[in-house]
Amino acid sequence: MELEKQEQGEDSIGYEVFDATDPEDAFYTEDQSTGYQITNDQSLEWAMHVLAREYRGAHRLAELCAAEIERLTALQKKYIEDYENHSIFLKSRIIEYYRTLPDDVLHETKTLRKYKVLSGSIVERKPKLILDRDDDALIAYLKDSGKPEFVQVRESVKWADLKNTLTITENGAITAEGEIIEAIKVHQSDTEIDIEFTK
Repeated sequence: MELEKQEQGEDSIGYEVFDATDPEDAFYTEDQSTGYQITNDQSLEWAMHVLAREYRGAHRLAELCAAEIERLTALQKKYIEDYENHSIFLKSRIIEYYRTLPDDVLHETKTLRKYKVLSGSIVERKPKLILDRDDDALIAYLKDSGKPEFVQVRESVKWADLKNTLTITENGAITAEGEIIEAIKVHQSDTEIDIEFTK
């Protein structure tokens, strides 16, 4: 049997490809309507071999991509850190100059003050009140002060504990008392067939 090489593109894995149109191929079947068929262990081994090569090739490229992403992420972080480190001096001088400007040259709104030049703007955001919440203490306060309407209660099922008390059948989830719980639907999962490659 002669196997031909797949044309190599930049994103090609480059595994050997079976020519299902070649009547001389040992695994070829004459049923043109269904194409290549696996009819015995020999043809199964060939199909598994092709899949295994494709699997290894795809994962090799995926690992290369992951390594390149890691390299570029580190490079991105370095560029940002370099900028932050190199900009400290000039930023401090800009802020010093901004502090000397009279109020009447600044554009002011309720939330900020701004001074603009051709290359950009210096923006001073006015301080605002920030609330730091201790939820446990706040809940206790609301309950003690007679304001429970501001306390939100989230109910959830203790599923693991409940499931341990149930008998699961095709007909449903049955309690110890023999009652079928209508709120629990039981269905059969699909059979799963996986292909594992020899390492």
